Amino acid sequence: MDTIAKIKFLDAIGQPIKGLKHQLWLSGRCISENKTKENGETVLIKRPEGGIIDVRVYDDISSTYESKVKFTLKGESQNLVVHSPKVMIEGVKLSEKNVSKGDYSRNYHKVKPKETLRGIAEQYHTTVNVLMSLNNIDDPSKIYIGQKLKYPLQKSTTDEAQIQNNEKKSSSTSLTNTSTKIIIVQNGDTLSSIARTTNNSVNEIKSLNMLSTDIIRIGDKLNVYVRSANSASINTNSGQTKSIDSTSAKPKVEQKSSSNQEKSPIAEVKGESIEKKQKKIIVIDPGHGIRGDSKVSANVGTQIRLLKLEKEIKNTKLEIGKNYSWKDLTDEIINNAHQYFKYIETKDPKSPTEAEYVYERAIELKQLLEKDGHIVYLTRDTKGNISYENIPNIAICKSLKIKSKAPLSYRNTIANEAKADYFISLHCDGVENLINNYAVMCYKDENGKKLAEKIVKNYCKIKALTSKRSDLTVLKNNAKYKILIEFGFMTTPRNVKILINESKTLISDIYRTVKEHINEN
Repeated sequence: MDTIAKIKFLDAIGQPIKGLKHQLWLSGRCISENKTKENGETVLIKRPEGGIIDVRVYDDISSTYESKVKFTLKGESQNLVVHSPKVMIEGVKLSEKNVSKGDYSRNYHKVKPKETLRGIAEQYHTTVNVLMSLNNIDDPSKIYIGQKLKYPLQKSTTDEAQIQNNEKKSSSTSLTNTSTKIIIVQNGDTLSSIARTTNNSVNEIKSLNMLSTDIIRIGDKLNVYVRSANSASINTNSGQTKSIDSTSAKPKVEQKSSSNQEKSPIAEVKGESIEKKQKKIIVIDPGHGIRGDSKVSANVGTQIRLLKLEKEIKNTKLEIGKNYSWKDLTDEIINNAHQYFKYIETKDPKSPTEAEYVYERAIELKQLLEKDGHIVYLTRDTKGNISYENIPNIAICKSLKIKSKAPLSYRNTIANEAKADYFISLHCDGVENLINNYAVMCYKDENGKKLAEKIVKNYCKIKALTSKRSDLTVLKNNAKYKILIEFGFMTTPRNVKILINESKTLISDIYRTVKEHINEN
């Protein structure tokens, strides 16, 4: 049996280490040489169970790859988190002493077009007032493109500082107690409050639940150590305790060294790092983006078009016969564009293609699902176009040794080889008019139908319909739940306005639905 495995590198405060040069060795042969992704992960590897993977990290001083840890491949899927004793922010490496003092450089956010201070605050889980204070901003509406904004790192609250001060005390009295219980996150809970109430530390809870950030959501189930010093349950506002006893032990890494054979210790991952009932393998397929060769245009799907004015619009400076971008029009004109404009084939240069748009949404959905601990793969690993010949070079194809160059069937092969529970293909519709104003959730079978109907119910910005599409090649895979989502019509200006301006809400609706579906099934 083959084991599908991946490794994630985190620094001392739980931040993903991106761009880390590393090699993976098996049986004396290098099977992967790469840099970690934005989320600190290596490429996926698929090798026979029982093999020993040697993780080697590049050392700038010696200019060599040094063995850091080894682990044995076990089961169908496996995750290993490697924690560094240093903080790595913007290329700065700091010692544990620096970490304890909080003596490290601050991150900056570079303002992009159409961003607001409120949106940036939500992105970094802080408030507008905090950002205004950190950056000496008097008017929250007056930020500019390219401006560098300081934002607080997720370790500065009084509660967490107090918990971290007591961390040594908590761990020293409880290290021998490996029994855990599960608590259900309630309204108003934070990692800090849960840590304080259960006499755990924030880092212990994050490590136990494989969390890379401090983000938790109502209804999440978290493992915590049972500690006698304090109550290990969370009280709700009604006074009831929401907790579930569990005999599962903390996943632990045992080091076994052999002076005769192995110079580096072998790390065996013990215990369930993922709850099989809740943690799923999900393949997200950002549609299109594949081209034939240099003489063939990429299949970018549909596109947002320019609008040709055919009828005078009073009290405006718009000229009949000229082409306009939807971005140049008021909301009132956009909502009634079919009365004044003609559909034309010319692409709107200010707007993304379907392939570009769905790739960005796929990344956002992937990040949300990964925060819940699910294993998520993309069928396309770049926003740019990929030629047929380079399909086998897509990261997931290389990891799974997929050689297919067929632009549709390779996506199904990924789902089958990864043993996906969910397959979600993302698209946008297009038609030669300016009227159609709805989204479509396509499914192939009854399992997909239930998921599609659930998304329709939660899709709040655009009217949505379901459609059975047994003809769709991209849904002919073995995933239990498979759907194709048409976000809306890129050829209808009022849909376009929502697709672009409300994209995070659309993804949030889909993510929330998938999360509910997973919990129910």
